[in-house]
Amino acid sequence: MRILLLTQLFQPEPNHLRGISFAKELVRRGHQVEVLTGFPIYPVGKVYHGYHIRWKMREFINDIPVTRVAMYPSHDSSAVGRSINYLTHSLSACIQMPYFRNVPDIVHVYLGPITLSWPAMILRALRRVPFVMDVADLWPDSVSASGMLNNKWMISLLSKICDWSYSMSSKIVVPTEGFKAVLEKRGVPLHKIECIPHWCDENSMNLPIKTDYSLAEKIGFSGNFNIVYAGNLGKVQSLNSVLDAAKLICNDFPNVNIVLIGDGIESVGLKKRVINENISNVKFFKAVPLNEIGKFLAFSDALLVHIKDDPLGRVSIPQKTQAYMAAGKPILMAVRGDAADLVCRAHAGVLCEPENPQSIADGIRRLVKMRKEERFTLGNNARRYYERELSSNVGIKRIESVFQDVVDLNCILPKAANI
Repeated sequence: MRILLLTQLFQPEPNHLRGISFAKELVRRGHQVEVLTGFPIYPVGKVYHGYHIRWKMREFINDIPVTRVAMYPSHDSSAVGRSINYLTHSLSACIQMPYFRNVPDIVHVYLGPITLSWPAMILRALRRVPFVMDVADLWPDSVSASGMLNNKWMISLLSKICDWSYSMSSKIVVPTEGFKAVLEKRGVPLHKIECIPHWCDENSMNLPIKTDYSLAEKIGFSGNFNIVYAGNLGKVQSLNSVLDAAKLICNDFPNVNIVLIGDGIESVGLKKRVINENISNVKFFKAVPLNEIGKFLAFSDALLVHIKDDPLGRVSIPQKTQAYMAAGKPILMAVRGDAADLVCRAHAGVLCEPENPQSIADGIRRLVKMRKEERFTLGNNARRYYERELSSNVGIKRIESVFQDVVDLNCILPKAANI
């Protein structure tokens, strides 16, 4: 198959699930793959060194052709700036679609912003190319949950745009049963929805890892019980509750460190709190490339997942969860719903309530008081479950099957038919 990957984010941006490893694996399986994306700005909204915004840029990353289109660079808390970023990227991609040199058999739309479906809809109308929507963020739910948009009229308009996009797609891939239930309530036919859990980029992360405290010693974290959080420090992650929990345990467990690795729009505020309130057991470390994060996970005694407690959070599984499970470390899961259910099924960690400092502190206490062998068992359970149910090999094989079914159906339908 000729596959076009349409995405807002792509390497060298970090933590992108459907990135270069996904493209390379599809090529390894015998497909021709191209990428249409924007210029790298995530997570702080500044254009990466070596790039500058222009109308169009074409490059090759690991022999994968990547076309980048113009957009307004923004990734801050401003709804206006972020909206302009989404709109300009999608409109630039729409303009490029009629002139795309190799007409694909199928377009994979990785959402992200719902506006990204527009270029695929244009190609469908002009060239009868079907597209599959891979829904990583539910719109408008995720926009509302982030606090960026509270206008009821705009939320209603976005909801209608989503419904339109879903109706035009050939298949919709979702990561959880909770997502599936939400789309079903919105009127999406069940036969159109495929639930394929997310995986992590095992190769880039150099997984599996082995416990290694040499880096901890080098950066001053050795000799402690290290609970590591690695990822975006944003509003949705709501990490002020974690800082409050750290204050509750600092006297009883002076050897416990909570290590926050990453960057984001909340990082400055979090660091100010730690300094102003003298929260000595919270440590920060700058964001590291994906191929280095395994070194930091290796010196952890447990790994933390925390997001804002709202209806969207309860049907989501933060992508770091899969990476943590693949790393084979016990998980402190401060998320309700599907994510908590996953950790329970895998017997992979300890549950606590999100945005509840006392519950988070109690979860930390449970982990610290466990025997080392018990924590090892939790981590081993996590790794085994990941390999059996969630690995990239399992997930990509299922997505490839969805692509093939859609392409086969498109070939046998009459040209005038809507799929």
